[in-house]
Amino acid sequence: MADELEVLWSKLTFTEEEGEDIAIGSNSTKAAREIGKNCVVMKILTKRIIFLEVLRKNLKMMWKPNKGLQISEIEDDMFLVEFGDGRGKKRILEMCPWSFEKQLILLQDFEGELIPKEIVLKWTPFWVQIYNLPLKSMTRETGMEIGAKIGMVLDIDMPETGVHWGKFLRVRIRFDATKKNQNLRALQNTLRMAWKMGSDLQIVDVENSIMQFRFRSEYQLKWVEQNGSWNFDNNLLLLCRWRRGLSATNINFTHSPFWVQIWGLLFELMSDEVGRELGNDIGKFIEVDRRVRQSDQAKFMRIRVDLQLDKPLRRGGKIASVEGEKFWVSFKYERLPTFCFQCGRLGHDEKHCKEPPNQQKPK
Repeated sequence: MADELEVLWSKLTFTEEEGEDIAIGSNSTKAAREIGKNCVVMKILTKRIIFLEVLRKNLKMMWKPNKGLQISEIEDDMFLVEFGDGRGKKRILEMCPWSFEKQLILLQDFEGELIPKEIVLKWTPFWVQIYNLPLKSMTRETGMEIGAKIGMVLDIDMPETGVHWGKFLRVRIRFDATKKNQNLRALQNTLRMAWKMGSDLQIVDVENSIMQFRFRSEYQLKWVEQNGSWNFDNNLLLLCRWRRGLSATNINFTHSPFWVQIWGLLFELMSDEVGRELGNDIGKFIEVDRRVRQSDQAKFMRIRVDLQLDKPLRRGGKIASVEGEKFWVSFKYERLPTFCFQCGRLGHDEKHCKEPPNQQKPK
């Protein structure tokens, strides 16, 4: 509705009076420019809904300002942060980067000449450690040269001699946080370490957050499939085998496999048949982990289940023994990513749930 009104409004023609400029004197902006010296513009790099009161509470606890902190929303997902003095502002900027609920915070100095829609926030500084350098290269000049290949060099953690003896060089670099290649590089490094494949794993950015993984062997591919689910930055990594005719436009991720622990089973029910029945009740049964049954523990049964992602996760269920006695068993999901305890679904938490409280709870 708001977009339609904006289109209709844009079609209106100016009257003669509306076409005249309105002159604003310098005194009209003096107070804002003075207070603006202690302000920064802020954006949270996320697609989630941000609740202003939650943001205020978290940042005040995290930043511990000495002379107060005011946060105002000036545009959709853009905020103005007013510090009590210039020292507080300087301290927070020097200690960047910051995060809110594991999402990167972008901070930029106050620009009073721009309207909020014209402000572009995309830069953030990071300290980068550079390893495996020859001893002769542990110098300020080396840090400058390598850092310049990554981004804009802001500082180098180096004594006045210009030489640092240690395990690594530490360089502060400004990145464009909105560039996809930065996230792709982080994903590549994380998965290569987690999967212990190094350069054997190739990751290609296709489009719309879809990546193509190329393994050196069938064994590597099966190992990744059988040992999931996998997370990156607490977000679920959805995997789908390549097949003829598959493209970025027709691929559809609706399910993901999880290992589920079944707690509270009677000893006589610790069987493959019971595991299959429970698995098909939760989702689509894949297998029972026989290694757990053959080990010294008998606390739980471990089954692998393909879960439908748009359905709430089940906390457990009642099952009946051979004698007809009913009892409760609990389901514990391994490597569970971001999860909502309000609606029971994956992909968001209760702070960002779109369903009203108590409307729907996990079964």
